Amino acid sequence: MNSNNQPPRNPNALPQLNDLADTRAFLDSIRNNLSYSWNGIEHVIKFLTEALQEKTNDINTLRKNITAYENLLNEKNTRIMHMEQMLTRMQAQIQEKDYLTQQKESSIQERESLIGRLILWNEQTQAKVASYEESMQVLSSKNEDLKAKLSQAEEQSRAVLQGFKLTEEQEKVLSGAISRELAQRANLINAKAKEAQNVSKYQRRVTELEEQLRLLRAKTSGEHDIGLSKPLDQIEGRQYGESNPPHPGFPKNAMINSPSLPDPNNGDPHQQSVPAHAVTAERSSSSNNHDVVLSSTQPTRP
Repeated sequence: MNSNNQPPRNPNALPQLNDLADTRAFLDSIRNNLSYSWNGIEHVIKFLTEALQEKTNDINTLRKNITAYENLLNEKNTRIMHMEQMLTRMQAQIQEKDYLTQQKESSIQERESLIGRLILWNEQTQAKVASYEESMQVLSSKNEDLKAKLSQAEEQSRAVLQGFKLTEEQEKVLSGAISRELAQRANLINAKAKEAQNVSKYQRRVTELEEQLRLLRAKTSGEHDIGLSKPLDQIEGRQYGESNPPHPGFPKNAMINSPSLPDPNNGDPHQQSVPAHAVTAERSSSSNNHDVVLSSTQPTRP
């Protein structure tokens, strides 16, 4: 391209555009010479398109670099945060170690104080031990004297017992009497135990009958809704009348000697049984035995 920005004589010969200054000069030449109009414009557009693509690539490259730098910066920030957290933990550990060190120092001081007290106590104990040893020597001498007196007393006791020594026959008689006395006491204890078992059974039966009476009172209180023709206080007499039949749950001739309990008559068929509702158990206790007395009483009205 010449210096006065004149286009070449050959209209198809297009200049080489190296930068924007060449592009402006070429556009000026196009204005001056319309023969360059279309081809020149296409040439400029192509150049500008290539330049724009190149700049776009540069921008994309810059964006990638910026993204990489941002990622690197984020990574460094993350590392910095981790380092700050580690530093915080280390500071906490240092504080904890300082606290433990103070505790150990106070513990060492307490131990030193305790050691001093132990040394003082040891000295006092040694003094007491020396005093005890002296006392033990005195007691030992007294013990020897007591042993001698005891030996003398034993010899005197043997001499006295020689005059009261029993013969073999007397020992056998005394042993037999003691054995018989022990056997009698064992039999008496067994009899008392059996009697207590029988009385316990009687007491359970009486408790059951009292529970039945309580249920009858509850059912007949106020309205007599179980079909009885008379109030409960008339039912609780010595015997039931013909116009006052017994309740099915409380039979007329309910006796203590039911099939499930032992016979209170001790097998005597002529001895009259006691009605169930007229039996109460009274237990009397003393320092030597536990006797149980069965008494026949009439029930009191509620």
